[in-house]
Amino acid sequence: MGRQLPPAAKPPSIPSAATATATYATVADGTTTISSLGQDQLLEIFLRLPNLLALVRAALTCRSWLGAVRSSRPFRRLFRALHPAPLLGLFLEVDEDAAPSFAPLRRTDPDVAAALRHGDFFLTSLPAYTGWGIVDCRDGYILLWNWNMMSVAAVNPMTWAVDIIPLPEPEDAKEGCLRGFAWLGSRLLSCEENPWSFWVVCVCADVSRVRAAVFSSETWDWAIHPWVEIGGDNSLKYNAGMLVHGSVYWPFHGEHRMIRINTATTMEVTNVDLPSQVDVERCNYKAGETKDGQLCIVHASHDDFLPAPCLDPWCGW
Repeated sequence: MGRQLPPAAKPPSIPSAATATATYATVADGTTTISSLGQDQLLEIFLRLPNLLALVRAALTCRSWLGAVRSSRPFRRLFRALHPAPLLGLFLEVDEDAAPSFAPLRRTDPDVAAALRHGDFFLTSLPAYTGWGIVDCRDGYILLWNWNMMSVAAVNPMTWAVDIIPLPEPEDAKEGCLRGFAWLGSRLLSCEENPWSFWVVCVCADVSRVRAAVFSSETWDWAIHPWVEIGGDNSLKYNAGMLVHGSVYWPFHGEHRMIRINTATTMEVTNVDLPSQVDVERCNYKAGETKDGQLCIVHASHDDFLPAPCLDPWCGW
């Protein structure tokens, strides 16, 4: 279930689409009813609903309520921020030759239980090929990579939708390559306003450069971007990219830096230095973002006096 606001708490205000909607309307006899609410008041009430399912049910009550939700992008963005989607479970790769296994969570929640009953979380809709491995998961989609097919698959378990996407033609991806061409991995980008649209960003490299190939579900085509020098010998890690706040961060082996691919622009590639505390030779680290949108590094370090790894975060360095 999404996070429920306390009754007394006042959520952030929604920017008003028109001042006229801020006033109440009344029927002929002067009585104010629920149908008399202006759009601003209606959306303020909707913000206090416990989760997305409750909002969908309310919006489908009548056309005017549905229209209020559809017409306000700031409301939808704020509702998603206040009511994050529940975690349904975890995918585990137990056997390289088999599809990933799914371990459900919170089965006692009726909404989660209903989603688990009706969704394809065991990925039975995938083609019967071995070698599927999960490389990304976000906003209801799972991205899988298959070396045997040289394809990626975007799967929506809730709708049973499966899109098998062949990688770009080798001669197109390798055009202008110096030597040592390699696919480093893929990441998934979703569309905030259209849940049926997505993009797949594949990163490839040669001896000293990288380039991005971007697939769009709307055009069903790949756009291959130019090669970019990244300096030094190319020692980028395989399948280690992390999507943070609209950019893909990719770490190096044994270097205190990552590259940043800005997906909001024309795939601009820049270097990002790591904090000096990160021991790149001995540990793994991940990039993420804090609640206020800052870039954060989580570094797993080992200490001889600790029985288990500890996590050290650095934010906004």
